[in-house]
Amino acid sequence: MAISYRRLNNEYSDVEQQNEVCALSNTETPSIWHTGIHRPSNGNGSTRWLDRARFALLGFALFFLLNQLEFVNFGVFNLRSGFLKLTNGEPLKKIPTKQILLFRRRPEVASVDCARVISGDVNYTEKFSKGRIPLIPNPNLDMSCSGIRDRVLMGRSEQEKINYSIAFARDVHEAYEYLEMQLAASYSFENHYCYSTDSKAPRDFQQKIRMLAACLPNVYTPPEKNVMDSAGHNINRGHYDCMTVLIEQPDWKYLVLQQTFDVVLHTHREMAEMFKLIEGTNDVEIVEGVPWGRINKELDWSLPGLGFITNNTMMSQEEVSKAKISFGKGYVQASLMRAAVKWITKEVNVEKLITQFNGKPSDYGVDEQFIATLQVSETLRMPGGFHHTCAGRTNDWYMTRYTIWGGECKTNNWRHGQCVFGIEDAPSLTNKTAKRFLMGNKFVPDFDFAGYSCINEWVFNKTRDGDQPFDADHIIKNPQARYNREKLAGRIDIYTYNCSDIPKGKK
Repeated sequence: MAISYRRLNNEYSDVEQQNEVCALSNTETPSIWHTGIHRPSNGNGSTRWLDRARFALLGFALFFLLNQLEFVNFGVFNLRSGFLKLTNGEPLKKIPTKQILLFRRRPEVASVDCARVISGDVNYTEKFSKGRIPLIPNPNLDMSCSGIRDRVLMGRSEQEKINYSIAFARDVHEAYEYLEMQLAASYSFENHYCYSTDSKAPRDFQQKIRMLAACLPNVYTPPEKNVMDSAGHNINRGHYDCMTVLIEQPDWKYLVLQQTFDVVLHTHREMAEMFKLIEGTNDVEIVEGVPWGRINKELDWSLPGLGFITNNTMMSQEEVSKAKISFGKGYVQASLMRAAVKWITKEVNVEKLITQFNGKPSDYGVDEQFIATLQVSETLRMPGGFHHTCAGRTNDWYMTRYTIWGGECKTNNWRHGQCVFGIEDAPSLTNKTAKRFLMGNKFVPDFDFAGYSCINEWVFNKTRDGDQPFDADHIIKNPQARYNREKLAGRIDIYTYNCSDIPKGKK
């Protein structure tokens, strides 16, 4: 399918433009409207009234035309410079108006009716599942700051704040346009976004990620120094590098660890409300059993051997003497409270721990032990942590990422053992899944871009139209949150607790 990438909006406005419509002052007629034709008066003022009527009609037509041009080109009712100007450069009176945000579809999916897809119209969706639409990279993508800001912001205003900041750390290796579109779907000026790039990723991809960070004030990228792979090598290192950058940014409450193909299912406001329900705890998947097959027993895992305790570690000598590593395993995707990230980056030394978990080049799944181990090592006292006796009792309530391992996969397409989502998954992802999970994994852009685009459009439209309900009753019962509430209240002794009051979740 041939795709034309002719830009429809070469006149992109600057992000600083104000979303205001201007009214003409009643005190004077702008000289920009003068025709240069002098009409002598007939003495009774009829000519002046006729001229005024013509000028008024011309003004109305100009105002209407500008608004229509803005609607077509920018996706938001918005005058090009934020206000009309007189010929002497003085702004006219400004009248605030409500901003109307419109999602911009790419050419590949311009004809897809996402409302029908998400509503579950099987007959309509079937034609796209039989003839899937891939993302076709744009070789002429405008990577100027104005182009990047326009695609990401899509008319958003800096004034749209909820006073709850969230940080994101995403390891990435390919698919820049896919990632930029994901950022645009739920972008907020209040949040912070860090991209840690695989050092072996294509040079063009690395440059685009750097430009993204250079053009948006709340996007960051550390130097590309980690060779990452699908076996998980250096994934933890990439996240840690982002943690060291993000912890220096003020006020955010939670950090979400992501990978390239994770798809956010919620608006900023929805995610904030979900985090408030588990406030005081981390959301980490921890499977049952100790992952001995992934632990090199020949290495020294003692805290002194790891150099784990530092002068900044807030533990007494007695607590240090009782502290030890309890191994855990779970998804690398996790949501960590700010205090936990500060603890990881400022109070303890995890460098050698990350290195030892990284294992040998032939090892697989090496990224799934680091965060889970810190979470279940209760004697290390990481803020928001859990207890090693509770491993396997989080699966029903873990909310950071939804993934299908085995079982039914509607697309019958698998990648590294995980189901690859398609357009036929959009109804369930936007309904049942979104009620309990922050993200879904995975959509792959060269397999099914239409489904991915519809998910992003749905999230973006919620920012404009209002949030949708999620399963608050389910989320608030998260065992990790319950454990931390009890511990904070002084009702749990970490040395004697055995998790008998929390049932095992389903795997």
